[in-house]
Amino acid sequence: MKKFIFGALILLSGVVFGQDKTDVKAVCSKYENGNIKETGLLKGDKLHGDWVKYSQEGDALIVGTYNEGEKVGDWLFVDEVKGTIREITFENNKVVKSKIYIHKTPTSLVSYKR
Repeated sequence: MKKFIFGALILLSGVVFGQDKTDVKAVCSKYENGNIKETGLLKGDKLHGDWVKYSQEGDALIVGTYNEGEKVGDWLFVDEVKGTIREITFENNKVVKSKIYIHKTPTSLVSYKR
């Protein structure tokens, strides 16, 4: 029993002392109507990981990834009025490639409905 308690204390001390301001936290903000506005992660005080921004109706408008505050990889931007999706590729927070896709009917990458 002593070994178990000692092991648990060591494990818990690692969890408590291992936490610092670079821990990753989930973030979710909402519109006044209760629908999700955006979701993502913060590492310290910087945007990190996958982020999604939604319209007030719950359709995804922007989907992309941050690496400690810098945009990386492929991002998708939906323009519901024009019926387009713009795909932009980022490297070192700079645009390296851009494509536009046109759709005859409105589209959504991801939809969130309450």
